Amino acid sequence: MLAYMRKNANSTIVWLIIGAIAVVFVFFGVGGGGGGNYQNITVNGEELSGYQYSRMVNDISRARGQDNSPEAEAMIRQAAVAELVGQTLILQFGRSAGLEPSNWAVGQEIAGIPEFQTDGKFDKARYATALAAMRQTPANFEQETRKGLLASRVSGLIEGLSRVYSPEFKEMYHFFVDKAAFDYVFFPASVHRAGLNPSDDEVAAFFAVNQERWRRPAVMKVAYVDISPADYLDQAQVSDDELREIYKENSAGYDSPASAEVSHILLKFPRMNPDQEEREQTRKRAEEAYQRAAAGDFAALARELSDDQATAAEGGSLGTITRGMTFENLETAAFEAPLGQVTQPVATDIGYHLLKVTARREAGLKTFDEVKDALRAEQKAVRAKQAAIDALEDLLTRLETNPQLADAAASMGLTVKTSDSFTADQPPDFFEGDAAEVTKAFGTPLGQVAAPLEKDDHLVVFVPVEKEESRLPALAEVREEAALAWIAAEADRRAQAEASSFIKKASETGWEEAVRAWPPESMIIQGHSDLAARNELAGTPAFARANQSELYAAGSSVTRPGQISPLTVSGEEAGGSGSLALRLAEIQPADEAAPDDQAGNIIRTITTMNKGNLMYQVWRSGLYEASRANIVVPPEYLN
Repeated sequence: MLAYMRKNANSTIVWLIIGAIAVVFVFFGVGGGGGGNYQNITVNGEELSGYQYSRMVNDISRARGQDNSPEAEAMIRQAAVAELVGQTLILQFGRSAGLEPSNWAVGQEIAGIPEFQTDGKFDKARYATALAAMRQTPANFEQETRKGLLASRVSGLIEGLSRVYSPEFKEMYHFFVDKAAFDYVFFPASVHRAGLNPSDDEVAAFFAVNQERWRRPAVMKVAYVDISPADYLDQAQVSDDELREIYKENSAGYDSPASAEVSHILLKFPRMNPDQEEREQTRKRAEEAYQRAAAGDFAALARELSDDQATAAEGGSLGTITRGMTFENLETAAFEAPLGQVTQPVATDIGYHLLKVTARREAGLKTFDEVKDALRAEQKAVRAKQAAIDALEDLLTRLETNPQLADAAASMGLTVKTSDSFTADQPPDFFEGDAAEVTKAFGTPLGQVAAPLEKDDHLVVFVPVEKEESRLPALAEVREEAALAWIAAEADRRAQAEASSFIKKASETGWEEAVRAWPPESMIIQGHSDLAARNELAGTPAFARANQSELYAAGSSVTRPGQISPLTVSGEEAGGSGSLALRLAEIQPADEAAPDDQAGNIIRTITTMNKGNLMYQVWRSGLYEASRANIVVPPEYLN
């Protein structure tokens, strides 16, 4: 295993690339030796249920968003198999390594979940109620918790091996923080368009390879009833006596912590880890500000001097603060300073603050009169929501007897509306962008009542009344579009080939000589980029519309000024597409004496995380290789 990992994980940049994208190994051709009689996936003899597979498919579908094409669905199924098998291998390894959590550990994990607690302590009744609401049994929930703990222990063990050594960190630090500037030559595709006239065979071949870009999405129209809790607010009345009873039963929830109304002026340190001289300079600025603030308009001075842009425009107002909200010594001053007076400068990790406390309230129980209006609004909202749920359940019950939505709705005085035709990418507002619900809607047969949508501010029952499945159009329908797309792609290909030829020529004769000798009819555009870190090149004006991954690769392929990247970059210049050739013109190395600044700490964290992620993925791949012969996946799970 370690030899395999050393072979595949010897480059810091590889960690960066692999850590920045999700590494998922997809199974192709898995399942040999079984004969095809299996109904479920098996991993080292352990059978995985169809429910596990379906849940994984749903999870991945929600994460990837709307794409109902057959190709996308096949990829989701393959990814679900890959992830399910990978998770199973990790759990099996954890058990074999003796990492299985004890019953006590599982109990402690569950007891620590806030949703199952009352006053900070595990509440068995609340636990049972919450599980019932999730339609989970304690046995199932505890089993899932055990698996989660086991998986976490395995990942912690593996990623704990991912120590980042000094040379690796230095390489990554320079990679991120060094600034580079590039000379570039842009080769426009427009000069290659003249005379391009594809034959029928060329268009047909192009269409056959790229026909997915012309796929017509599935379209549907639904009849629906929208039940809004807001419509039931007027009938959801709550008496004062009821509110007093609720107040008494929940008095612990109306404790009010000590609070203070505070404004501040912040004089920030020039950087995150200031030296003594920088601290002293900032303190002197704060002392000067204090002298002015003590005798002047604090709000006006905050607008003039404060480095806290979020509050300066509001006269420095921090609003109401309670203990635990901000820096401890700032809070101490806020709760001890005399009202209306400006404090001496208070030091925190980010600079010096001048405070002015305008009001303060002691901790205590809020009175009934203080909370009555908010409590009434809360209880009315709860009762209106329950009334809407009752109406929904009544409607669904009537639909069981008579599945005609119009009839059932009319019997309750509800209105049926009909949506416009819509695609999965642009569903009606009542879906609230819920990709999983939209996917389920498109899977509901015509005329059948779909599972209701239960959102915070409305409940919807709907029935598909029209549906057109996703389809690929015939070439004849899009012949003109396909021909234009062929011309654009061919012109881009020729521009890329021209850029590659230039790179070869420039490498032989020199950049400037190659530019001088290049044919004027090519209409090349020369330029020079601003200094920027390699991972920020896409933000510089010269490369704002370049392909980011190609730019990242090309910019990272050269390390010495004058070096020409062997890679071309597709992009746009002057409103047209084309390809770029790059030469590293200048490099400004980062200061190695300051790797512990904020940027260094971030890079160290990213490098450690990415190396850990790579270690985990390589380990999981190794487990798969070791178990390949004992993994059986029926074809229907993949196709």
